[in-house]
Amino acid sequence: MAPYTQPSAQILQKSILGLLYAGLFVCTLTAIFYVIRVYRLSKEIAVGREIVALEKRSLGVSSVVRREDSGGNGRWVVLPVRYDYTALRGFDNSLYTDVFVGDDRQPITLAVTLQQVTWVPQLPASRTAFCGNLTNEDGCAIAAVSGYYRPPTNVSGGDVFRLEGGSNSTASGFWTESTLTAGSTSIPFEFGVATLWQNLVPSLGLGIYPVNRSPTHPSYLDALLRQGKIAGQYVSCYDISNPDKSGEIVIGGVDTGKYVGNLKVLKGGAYPGMVGSPGVMVATGQNSSFGIGEVGKWALLTPDTRFLWLPQPIVYNIISAFPVTTYNLQPGNSFPVYTVPCDTKFDPSWAIELTFEGVVINIPFNHLITSIEVTAGGPNRKRCVLAVQPNDGRYILPGYTFSYILGGPFWRSAYVVLNPRENITAIAAPQANAVSQSIVPLGGEFGTNIQSVEGSPGSSSSTSTNNSQPQQKKGMSVGVIVGVSIAGAVALLLIALGIFSFYRRKRRMRKMEACEPPDWNRVELPWDGQTRTNGLHEDFEKRRTGGTPLEGRAELPAGGQQERYELPGSMHIGVAP
Repeated sequence: MAPYTQPSAQILQKSILGLLYAGLFVCTLTAIFYVIRVYRLSKEIAVGREIVALEKRSLGVSSVVRREDSGGNGRWVVLPVRYDYTALRGFDNSLYTDVFVGDDRQPITLAVTLQQVTWVPQLPASRTAFCGNLTNEDGCAIAAVSGYYRPPTNVSGGDVFRLEGGSNSTASGFWTESTLTAGSTSIPFEFGVATLWQNLVPSLGLGIYPVNRSPTHPSYLDALLRQGKIAGQYVSCYDISNPDKSGEIVIGGVDTGKYVGNLKVLKGGAYPGMVGSPGVMVATGQNSSFGIGEVGKWALLTPDTRFLWLPQPIVYNIISAFPVTTYNLQPGNSFPVYTVPCDTKFDPSWAIELTFEGVVINIPFNHLITSIEVTAGGPNRKRCVLAVQPNDGRYILPGYTFSYILGGPFWRSAYVVLNPRENITAIAAPQANAVSQSIVPLGGEFGTNIQSVEGSPGSSSSTSTNNSQPQQKKGMSVGVIVGVSIAGAVALLLIALGIFSFYRRKRRMRKMEACEPPDWNRVELPWDGQTRTNGLHEDFEKRRTGGTPLEGRAELPAGGQQERYELPGSMHIGVAP
């Protein structure tokens, strides 16, 4: 039997090609028509271009401010940091940044802390005599790494500075003001200059915790906010406890390229970093789950300690999964730590899983191995300290009991945002090995709400299925046929609308040319449709020429008076006593 479908298929294909060519022809005519129309209209609106430019300039003020704010003027500060367990011999402080102090840009290395005070060591008159005194042995070793500050000869030392960090941990000297440059941001800043210091590390006090708060000497965050360098006191931390590469602290914003999904604002306590205790699971092949800790109901997130301080049952579960050796890290003070061979490599799936209100933070066991080498198990056997400790109350904040103190390894495994002014703690899962920056300012008039900022999309694996059957040649699909038909109809509709719009505009322009100039003696008021004449015209003329302010316009009183803006209580900038 002869095939009966082939002729109809050929006819359909030719019809479709005809429609396609017709559509292309119509589109070409449409394009030519609009080119001619645009050329004619460009002549008609040439006079209004200046007005449009002014409007664009006015409307673009906020975008210009945004661009300037994101540049050298600030609105955020990027603070490069590095993590070093042994740089300044400090037991807890391992996070450092390099700054320049003074107009002569003297380089100083400072530990970055969440407390209030910033201080630097002063260069003694004789370093030999200073370091020769056994009392200054520790301070001399610290300053040899951090560097000394040489204050101007005319500086006044009348404002006494004193900082106490515990037993035999003090720094004393005087307060002074000079230029402090951190990253690419320079501000005049008050800081302590220590002439004597012992068992304390020179530090840049961000001002997250109200410890050692001074009503007359602002923290670094307070100074940045007062001087307009940031719009909000947000401190965003990414990979800051990684000893293998530099981390990043963004002050005044968040880097959306450094975390996945949305930031979760956690329910907190009295300080930023105080959050509800997480759920915990230890994954070592034989997973063990733990609820909220029994010691208390709070967890403290702080980079000021290099350890994870966990409830003892969790610590014992961790160290029972592999052989460890204990070592007293501070002879005479009884500080035992757990150690493993420095070349230990754990299974990548082994991790401590912390869950905060639905946000899961995974801390791999390999992040627990520090570079602090000790001799344990023999004189020639080097072992490295594990950054995990039982939370037996040795690390406390006055008035609070914590189930968890989450230091170093946690800050390598989470993106954390703190805000002391609004007492905000927010976290998200970090974007691994992120390099590019995409910073969004937070707070203030031009800032963004933290909960509306979305980070990078999470990594996802996609699978594709391949059809192993041989592909057959296909004619035009139904979608192509419908698309060509719609294109032709749309093109015809555009031509009709274009012709209608052109002639309508042309008639309107003719009417405008025929209009008479307005008569100021006969002004149509928009609010009541009435006509002012005679005496009413005189009143209107006075208002128009400046004698009396027009109704409905917000005129400033004469005499050069200035507007006053009363800030709400929450916006007052200052430091509480």
